Amino acid sequence: MAATATVRIRPETRDRLRRLSRERGLSAPDLLDALICDAEDDQILTEHEVAMERLMADPQQAASYRAEIEVWDDALLDGLKELE
Repeated sequence: MAATATVRIRPETRDRLRRLSRERGLSAPDLLDALICDAEDDQILTEHEVAMERLMADPQQAASYRAEIEVWDDALLDGLKELE
């Protein structure tokens, strides 16, 4: 069994955790791991969105970004035979 630790939570939170665990067929530690991974993924996506908004707000940077994407798009099938 993996090592565990005790975390203090409110009784209402504990009850919600138990309910969600049952509904999803996961242990409480596995559910917490999944929820934390989801929260981390959400944070990464939010940070990316903010960075892209900042980049696209600058016309020079936006043009440079679009030019680079075009190069990558052109290289996507570079060297491959045309698909029929």
